[in-house]
Amino acid sequence: MILKYRHTGIVISDMQTSLYFYCNLLGFKKILERYESSDYFCKVNGFKAEALTVKIGIGDGRALELIQYTKPKSKEKVGLDHTIIGKIHQCYLVDDIQEIYS
Repeated sequence: MILKYRHTGIVISDMQTSLYFYCNLLGFKKILERYESSDYFCKVNGFKAEALTVKIGIGDGRALELIQYTKPKSKEKVGLDHTIIGKIHQCYLVDDIQEIYS
């Protein structure tokens, strides 16, 4: 069972241009900015990865996560192709991931 929708992530090529579009033109507000390179982040990606991530929202609890890979660069094809510009994912909090997976 899904307990909460967390965010939708999108791989982008230029953080500053994307932030200008989403924040200045569409009215999103920055929630969190982080440089990701942890073991967990690499495990989720399935390869050694580093990225600048910025979560933005409109104040209703939902978020959009902008991801600009720095290693490997977003234009390179690697692993499961997580770094391709425009690639999206959705993130949910669930009560039993093993049961849902099965």
